[in-house]
Amino acid sequence: MKNKILIIILLVLLTLTGCVGAVKRPDKAHNLYSELTEKDYEVLGQVTYTGTRKSAFLVFNWGGAAYNELSKLAEEKYGAHDVINITVDKRVKYAVFYFPVYLETEYTMRGLAIKYKN
Repeated sequence: MKNKILIIILLVLLTLTGCVGAVKRPDKAHNLYSELTEKDYEVLGQVTYTGTRKSAFLVFNWGGAAYNELSKLAEEKYGAHDVINITVDKRVKYAVFYFPVYLETEYTMRGLAIKYKN
C-alpha cells in the first residue's frame, strides 16, 4: 500500500513540474500588438535561428531559442531594427519516452527583418 501511495505522489509531482507560458491573444500590455502599415518599414530579408533546449528529468532545463537571439542575428546580418512575422518550428531530437530522463528539443525560429523608415 505504501508503494502505491509513493508512486501516485511521484506521478503527481512529475505532472506538476515544468513551466509553460501562453498568451491567449495579442495584447498591447505584452508588446505583442502593433499597428504598423507597410509604409512605416522596409523589409530587409528573412532570418532563421535554430536553438536546442535540453532537459533532464523534466526539471532541469537549459538552452533553447529566444526572440533576442533572432533579433541579434537580424541586426548583425541586415542592420535591422526589428523582426516580424515570426514562426517557430519544434522538433524532438532525442527522448526517453517511458521515463523522460533526457529530452532534447530543437526550435527553429524564422521571421522577416525590418528597418523602420522614420
